[in-house]
Amino acid sequence: MIYDMTTLKDQILSKPVKIVLIEDNVEVAKWIKDKISEFGNLELAAISNTYNGAFEMIKSEEPQLVILDLKLPDGNGINILKKIRNAKLNITVMVLSLNVQAKNVCLRLGADYFFDKNTGTDILLENLKYYNS
Repeated sequence: MIYDMTTLKDQILSKPVKIVLIEDNVEVAKWIKDKISEFGNLELAAISNTYNGAFEMIKSEEPQLVILDLKLPDGNGINILKKIRNAKLNITVMVLSLNVQAKNVCLRLGADYFFDKNTGTDILLENLKYYNS
């Protein structure tokens, strides 16, 4: 059987970028979900609003991107970030938090981006556009 490599490449490149969102604020989660749905090549694979089970969800969904809140009702998103990096998962992690004092800690632990929920949501969207191309 002969494969057209151009077609195969296009099929691989056209796969949507899978995203897992870990966010306990219902309004913020809905806003992010709505924004992601506006991008053609992004897929919100799962949403978790708690710490428990979030890492298992990440492992089962195998996303390319995680948007991570730090303050969760039953745990800390920093521990999820540590688990992702300790497991050596090839995932881009975008932290979106009100706790701007944690920015340096998150970046040092391996977060790829840190966005302030109060002022950085537009910058988050700009960065998502990069993954949409």
